Amino acid sequence: MTEKRKKNGSKRLTIERRKNGNFRGAENRQKKTVLTNDKKTVPSFKFKFDVTSLKKPDLKNIDIKALLKRPKTIIAIIAVVIITGSVCVHGILVKNRETSVTDEADKTEEVSSEKTTPTVTEEKVSYEGAVDNELIENAEKDKEVTSEAILAYVKDGGYGYLNNCAFLGDSRTVGMVNYKYISDEDALAKVGVAHTDVERITFSQNSGKTYTVKQFLESDDSDVVYVCYGVNGMDSIPEDKYKESYTTLVDDIISWAPDSNIVLMAIWPVDDDGTYKGKVKNEWIDKYNAFLLSLAEEKGIYYLDVDTVLKDENGSIKEEFDGGDGLHYRSDAYKVIIDYIITHPVPGVSDDGEYKVNYVKPSKEYTDIISGSET
Repeated sequence: MTEKRKKNGSKRLTIERRKNGNFRGAENRQKKTVLTNDKKTVPSFKFKFDVTSLKKPDLKNIDIKALLKRPKTIIAIIAVVIITGSVCVHGILVKNRETSVTDEADKTEEVSSEKTTPTVTEEKVSYEGAVDNELIENAEKDKEVTSEAILAYVKDGGYGYLNNCAFLGDSRTVGMVNYKYISDEDALAKVGVAHTDVERITFSQNSGKTYTVKQFLESDDSDVVYVCYGVNGMDSIPEDKYKESYTTLVDDIISWAPDSNIVLMAIWPVDDDGTYKGKVKNEWIDKYNAFLLSLAEEKGIYYLDVDTVLKDENGSIKEEFDGGDGLHYRSDAYKVIIDYIITHPVPGVSDDGEYKVNYVKPSKEYTDIISGSET
């Protein structure tokens, strides 16, 4: 109704202005008015144009010399030459620029393709040697099980159990893949990732496949999902945020893998005097491992206390497991970690069959990670 009122009001206003001669164009016509005997006479103009009078110019009889003697003619010719030349030059430049942009785009696409499409070298690897039960049993002697969430020791665990497992983590999980202990497709991990960043980034496997954690879990049907975050960001993330964000992440993982058993893996010990001194401490690790255990109890999921087999008598990383920087682990240490996993299985999950690692050669060896940035 408002629009109609505006239109009608505008129409009435226009009519009144026309009656009073007070609208655009009225003054202009009044200026052209000539008074004759007190009467208004508007002068008329007549222009007659006969098309038939046009003749085709006789170019043969044009006196070029005479034309060139006229300054205006010379200026006009120069202007035409300049304009024509400018248009031609502009067209050439535009064409060259488009060609250059196309070539550059092709080069960029080639480079991008090289980065995102690695050379995939696959290899099937079988486990060698038996489970080191003696080492694990020694760790069990000094351990006091205080919660039902902690996975219990089973002496006769088999490597076939790993056929039913998937792993989420940081560079330590990358090591499990690159040292040929778990298959490339069974893990989603990134060097240096903190649990606070997990949900906003995309991970890449050695095969070149990329996933978010949500996509990976929704496409995976593993019976067990191990969550192996926590060592990164201890020095920079406030404790309340650390705990809150980890809780949110666990809730999301449970929702993305509703049919899987979720296991929170204890954060592995470090050397307090190693390369990352001041960025991560065993004191902090023990504190946050206690939090992870309580979180597992709260959510009704499992907790793997693998740190007990990796610590020395002082609560630090065992010297024989240290990869050289006090944070990352040697290849031999991963065999102990895998043995601990299969001898502390989730109840009811099968360990039948043989587990063969589908190894995909990484673009960089894991040894490079030790000198890289983790925390």
